[in-house]
Amino acid sequence: MKDVYLLNNHVYFNAAAGLLSTSLCFSSKVSLSRPATNCLKLLITRQGDLCAYPYLSRKIWGDRGKWITNNTLHQHIYQLRNSLKKAGIQEEAIITVPRKGFQLCPHFSALPIDEIPPVTDNETTTSTGPDNQSGITLSLRFFYTLLISNAVLMLILIAILIHN
Repeated sequence: MKDVYLLNNHVYFNAAAGLLSTSLCFSSKVSLSRPATNCLKLLITRQGDLCAYPYLSRKIWGDRGKWITNNTLHQHIYQLRNSLKKAGIQEEAIITVPRKGFQLCPHFSALPIDEIPPVTDNETTTSTGPDNQSGITLSLRFFYTLLISNAVLMLILIAILIHN
């Protein structure tokens, strides 16, 4: 899939959607703002090179970038660093080069994922036998469990009220 990267061998970055996740299907995810997403994508495409303030501003905000302050860029990088930590990357990923710009750390890896395998029913269904033909997804099974639990609790409450 286009614009998906594996960061430090355990977090996936979907640049098109602005998401970070430890799962390839992005079931648990951390959302990035559009500027933070664009910052990370630019840092990845120029891995190891310095991305100067004017370059980042122009690439992220276009013509409006000439009015964006360096402080605004620092705020988005700060949010990006926090999001990376929240997603599971504890190592320092982005280096600040004072008064110049930002770059990815030399030891930070960002590998493009060419094709993401589709999620199959086998990954989302529960098995009742060797052929896995139940067709009941885990979320549906959870829903039925909650429904039955609520019905049992309601019967207990009715019995208590009648008894009193």
